[in-house]
Amino acid sequence: MNDNTPQISRMQIDLLVNSFVNDMARVATLQYTKSVGQARMKWLDITDNHHGLSHEPDKDEVTQAKLVKINKWFCGEISYLVEKLAGTPEPGGLLWWPTLEILKAVFKAKNVLGADITELAPIKGQPASDYTIAKLVYKMIGYKFF
Repeated sequence: MNDNTPQISRMQIDLLVNSFVNDMARVATLQYTKSVGQARMKWLDITDNHHGLSHEPDKDEVTQAKLVKINKWFCGEISYLVEKLAGTPEPGGLLWWPTLEILKAVFKAKNVLGADITELAPIKGQPASDYTIAKLVYKMIGYKFF
């Protein structure tokens, strides 16, 4: 990784989303480094390599603070991706049960740290969308902890 990684990341995400929008791709991969690529996140003021930090003991508070800072940056990039994808709705959208199956698979395979629920547009006097989102959050909490 280099000092331009934040800008390159956003450009890659924009290209990825645009390839979906223009139906040039249906599957994409977003990868920042090789698994042991010795990445250094200098733009986060972290000069240690990420791989090395990940092998330090959990009780090392300085190292853990650096890893949290790195993970927050990656979460921000994923949030940016989700926002861009949410801004390009799929005709017909996803249905409830397929959405839950996707979320269940993600929570099973990955250590999900957060979820950004956006673009809820409730209609006054019609609480169905509010209940749907509450139920979705409830389901995700269940997938994470149970």
